[in-house]
Amino acid sequence: MPHLRALPITPDGGKYGFDLGQVSPLLRAAPNLTTLHLRKVYARDLPYQLKLKKVIYLEILGGMDGSELVSMLQLCPSVEELRYDCGYPFFGYEQFTPREAANTVIAHAPHLKKMELDLIEWRSEYEPGLGGPGG
Repeated sequence: MPHLRALPITPDGGKYGFDLGQVSPLLRAAPNLTTLHLRKVYARDLPYQLKLKKVIYLEILGGMDGSELVSMLQLCPSVEELRYDCGYPFFGYEQFTPREAANTVIAHAPHLKKMELDLIEWRSEYEPGLGGPGG
């Protein structure tokens, strides 16, 4: 599928979505993807060697922990624009913290030009020292 440039992945109405590693054959078959839209997808079983080197726009709607964000940025090493919304469609304690997001982006997204990090559903009590009274 060398002509495929954009790929939105939205699983059915299941509560927790599915692991992006389940569609790794599809990702391998689309080496010219430039845009990846993910909803209710997590990234725990991605093949480490899989790289989407032409993806410059990455949108993730749903909760991920810090290691999953690292996996996503390693999957898309050329990403220039990252949009992340932690409150869609679910949110849980496995959500990465703002500090993890900052450290991960600095370490793994050297080409980043624009980032939208919507953490409205994130609560500062999950990471002491950030926000909130006395934080």
